[in-house]
Amino acid sequence: MARPVVAPRWPRSAVLSLLLAAIAQTAAAQGMAGSFAQLQVLVRPGDTVTITDASGVETEGRIAELSISTLALVTGGTRRELSEDDVTTVKQLWNDSLANGALYGAAGGAAFATTGIIVFRGEGLDAAEAAAVLGIYTAVGTGIGVAVDAMIRRHHVIYRRQPTLGVQMGISPWLTRHHQGVLVTVRF
Repeated sequence: MARPVVAPRWPRSAVLSLLLAAIAQTAAAQGMAGSFAQLQVLVRPGDTVTITDASGVETEGRIAELSISTLALVTGGTRRELSEDDVTTVKQLWNDSLANGALYGAAGGAAFATTGIIVFRGEGLDAAEAAAVLGIYTAVGTGIGVAVDAMIRRHHVIYRRQPTLGVQMGISPWLTRHHQGVLVTVRF
């Protein structure tokens, strides 16, 4: 009679710790990069960014080249090579999401229409007219909300240099036109 092969049991805390570390690194890569390798997922050559260098000076320019260790920035026709240690933050100008403006505008328009319907219900307003008023004001509110959000542009920090304290390990996606994979970095 054959005996089943039993794999050794890993302590749950070790497996859970590894899983949480991987999830935390992935989440960090989606919102704000902590390394140039992660930054490559968020920007590409030709994008305009504002960098703050180690001395606190902000410079706006276009990315000429970005590798896991250097960023080349072109400002006023001058190319400047920066190492990861030279850059403290990278900001990029982003448009505000139109979805929240549409939602807030629709809610405001619907609230305005509902208030009007309640106030004027004694004026002979039937259900079809009330529905039409609600629909029209909701649509107008949605349009106003989208228009307001379309005008909002903000600088978002997309990279912040991580302090180097002891040994650091990072896991980030590696996505280029020709390569896909996972980049594991260890810093001392």
